[in-house]
Amino acid sequence: WAALPDKAKKQFPEKSRKPMIRLYCFPGAADNYMLWLELATSAPPWCEVAVYEPRAHGFRPEEAWDRSLEERAEGAFQV
Repeated sequence: WAALPDKAKKQFPEKSRKPMIRLYCFPGAADNYMLWLELATSAPPWCEVAVYEPRAHGFRPEEAWDRSLEERAEGAFQV
């Protein structure tokens, strides 16, 4: 949620959560994290939704592609 533009934060307010499970979403070839915001913000309080958008994809086009799956995994867990 912290990475959202201010305009999107107003449209998708953050909720207080006490998650029992965490759902990881990885956007596909033709989508980006903005398409997952409604799911992430409307999930029940017991479910935390984490959407990961890799480098050079969607809203991160200026970044270089990952050179390996290991590099991609490192990027996913830096968030």
